[in-house]
Formats: sequence, structure tokens, C-alpha cells
Amino acid sequence: MRLIDEKGEQLGVLTLTEALSLAAQKELDLVEIVPTAQPPVCKLVGYAKFKYQIQKKERLQKAHQKSIETKILRLHLNTSPHDMEVKAGTADRFLNKGNKVKADLRLKGRENARPQLAIEKLKLFLTLVKTTYKITSEPKREKGLFSVTIEKQ
Repeated sequence: MRLIDEKGEQLGVLTLTEALSLAAQKELDLVEIVPTAQPPVCKLVGYAKFKYQIQKKERLQKAHQKSIETKILRLHLNTSPHDMEVKAGTADRFLNKGNKVKADLRLKGRENARPQLAIEKLKLFLTLVKTTYKITSEPKREKGLFSVTIEKQ
């Protein structure tokens, strides 16, 4: 195996017993860094410190990740025009933050007999959204409600 010391300098290719005896002399642990390499690469380090450095890298990577959420806005057939504008403004804010927006329109009772009104209301909502967007799922019926999903282009 190829051995690297605690300072990052290469010690060359050694056998496992030589590497373990060297680790014992320096009171360090022998950690396999790259097992797929030919020969495998090992390093002399304190295992607790090594584990801490790996956790620190993972935390940094997680902090730099951008998670995309789907925000849900609920509409109804009798939602007033002003409320539609307010909800469209909310959708604009969500889209500008990088989130997806799902607009749900639930039909109740006799309203279920006129599903075309729900689709028209969702299309009206989409015309009020000012941010440029692309529709990821067209207006469709799902489990008693109509929904459309959009995301920023």
C-alpha cells in the first residue's frame, strides 16, 4: 500500500505490517483513504481528527446545497379577483426564491359538475403571475381537486 504520513508527505509503497508498525511507533491510526487505487492509499492520522474533518466537509457541502420546495397555494371557484392577484404575488415571491408553486383548486358539492370552470380559473391565475415561468404539470384533476405546477425559467 502507498503510505502518507500525518504531514501529507509520501513515505512510499510499504507492506501492511510495516505500515502498522510505523503507525504504532508514531501513536497514530492507519486509515485507508483510497481503497480502489492500485496500490491502495493509506494515511497515518489520529482517527478522531480524521473523522471530524470528514464531518466538517459534509456539513459545508450540505450548507451549500439549494433545496427546492414546492409551495402550495389554495384557490376556490369563488375566490375574488383581488385575492387572486394577492395569491399571484405570493407565487411570484416563491418563484423568485427558486421554489416550485403548485396551485390547487378544490371543487365542492355541485361544483364538481362543472370542471371546465376550475380549469379556466387556474388559467386566469397563471395569467396573473408576473414572473416568467414554465408549467411542469398542466392543469389536471387529482383526487377531488384541480392543480397546476409551475417553476421559474
